[in-house]
Amino acid sequence: MYIVLILAEENVYILAMKDFNILAFNSLEKAISYFEDSYNSNHDRGYEASMSACLNFITYQPSVIKVENIEDIKNNVAAVEPKYIQLSHVSGFIKGITTREEAIELWNSGKKPNLIKKVR
Repeated sequence: MYIVLILAEENVYILAMKDFNILAFNSLEKAISYFEDSYNSNHDRGYEASMSACLNFITYQPSVIKVENIEDIKNNVAAVEPKYIQLSHVSGFIKGITTREEAIELWNSGKKPNLIKKVR
């Protein structure tokens, strides 16, 4: 199982959905394409959506990591006493769950979406 860690405001959060359930994927490829496809489709929608996509991915930086199960998340990623958070700005928001200090190392080692591709 793969989950997404978000680096925002110098903290790392586990990305959650609207109801604060953890967003999880059954493959690395699906997790990466979730971000890459969304980012690129926003550019196709026009200037405002394109600028919002840029601001969101600068502000909320995703990194995909592999976890074994929910116990792995509880024991190694989530804060000992996790809290739900919502961060927002003019272009969007995220919901998440607080993590341990060591989660920055997990974020650093995770796979990052390739949002800007070279055109030849």
